[in-house]
Amino acid sequence: MVFGDPSSGLLHISNHIDNIPNITKLVKGLSKGQTVKGKVLEVYTNGKSLIRLNRQKLTVETNVSLIKGQEIEIQVEQLKPNPLFKILPINPTKHLISSNDISSLLTNASNVSPKLSRYNYSELILKDADVSRLNLQPGQNLKGPIIGIINENIVKVKIRGISFPVLLLDDNLSKNQGAIINLQVRKSPEGVFLQTPTTSIKALDSSLLKGYLPSKQDFGAMAAGLQKLILGETILKEARIDSNLIHRMKHTLKILLPNDYPDAVDLKAQVDRSGINYESKIKRNIEKEMTSDSRLEITRDLKGQLLRLQSLLEKFLSRESKVVGEPLLTTIRQTVGQVKMAADNIEFQQLSNQYSRQEQQSVLIQIPDPFYPENRTAKLYFRCEGENSEKRSKSSENKYNLVFLLNLSAIGNLRIDTGMRGNIVSSNIGSDNEHVVKFITANISRLKKQLKMIGYQADISCSLHESAAMDVENKLERKLIKDSTHLVDLKT
Repeated sequence: MVFGDPSSGLLHISNHIDNIPNITKLVKGLSKGQTVKGKVLEVYTNGKSLIRLNRQKLTVETNVSLIKGQEIEIQVEQLKPNPLFKILPINPTKHLISSNDISSLLTNASNVSPKLSRYNYSELILKDADVSRLNLQPGQNLKGPIIGIINENIVKVKIRGISFPVLLLDDNLSKNQGAIINLQVRKSPEGVFLQTPTTSIKALDSSLLKGYLPSKQDFGAMAAGLQKLILGETILKEARIDSNLIHRMKHTLKILLPNDYPDAVDLKAQVDRSGINYESKIKRNIEKEMTSDSRLEITRDLKGQLLRLQSLLEKFLSRESKVVGEPLLTTIRQTVGQVKMAADNIEFQQLSNQYSRQEQQSVLIQIPDPFYPENRTAKLYFRCEGENSEKRSKSSENKYNLVFLLNLSAIGNLRIDTGMRGNIVSSNIGSDNEHVVKFITANISRLKKQLKMIGYQADISCSLHESAAMDVENKLERKLIKDSTHLVDLKT
């Protein structure tokens, strides 16, 4: 779980068992307000990184975008009960690889011929004429084939008929001749150069998700609990939480939990506000100049709001713990726990979907029942065939496989398996109730007419399913299950 938000720059040291001895060594001799310099050793997913502070290697979590090899400076915010640090503002050029860093890479490169080892940093900087000819802009994304290898850190890539040196930041990237790689245009004080993207994500180990299982719950139940908290307001006012944040959260939760069944526009807004794409929004704004609209998009996101709320509550506890009464402190600690659990629940779904994509499994979207969110959450699983293929078509003819799991008050459980290619839809509706199957079968022609009116040609059938079929199994679920109990319950 990430403590803080993008604006706060808070950095939390994970309580993982491997960290504990190093935490003890790190905090020894430190005092609140003291600054410490460190270095980023590895960058993982969802804000997690391995850094070195005071000669101690530590796994940390932060919403600040870090780069492998980056030098950072942090300030001690608190030491008890858990160490909490803040990353101090960094000059934007510090995020880029400096000439000294690149020279070090070149000097320390092994198995490099004398000719290649003489390849110096000044030659990595692109010529002004080439930058102008190709109209290269910092942050621009390109791709091209590898046509030569300078050393283990630098390759030659051809772009629009011109050969350029490219700095490799992903150790796992293929350096084979002819391999197509993605590039980013970056600018340092010395000039413009090319590198592989800093956002390269390593394969996700399913064991990372086990720590999130205690926080897992249906999205509808989580949102309903948050709505009661936000609408109550009493505790948040006692903790002097920003009224603008409370107002934004009320509006977000109203969209997530409407008073009527949502249409297509409403569903899109729900997915956008749910927090499932929070880091993607941050990434887009890092790569491009932030506008008022993009800033508003981030402030409306539920995960960002939860992280901000948790940060403010924790600061209140740290600041007022010796002033306010114990009953209020206890209540606020419980509120922090609820907010943290909600943010962890969103992060669990994010990681689950990332793992599913990695394993070419279905991605999950949860849609709360507007009338019974505490007990019912519709679930949509979808996958695009060939999603991870380099030859994937960008046309509308890609085939999409979808599974809807619904729990309806009138007719019970429904499982809808659907395949879509363009405007061709093939669906089978499954129910565990024979009377429901007969009812749906009698109305299939009506449903097909309605789909035809909006441009879809549909082939629909209905069949009786066993109760066990009202489930979706995937590799992640099997990995997380140690016995016959489903730790990840996919039924609605």
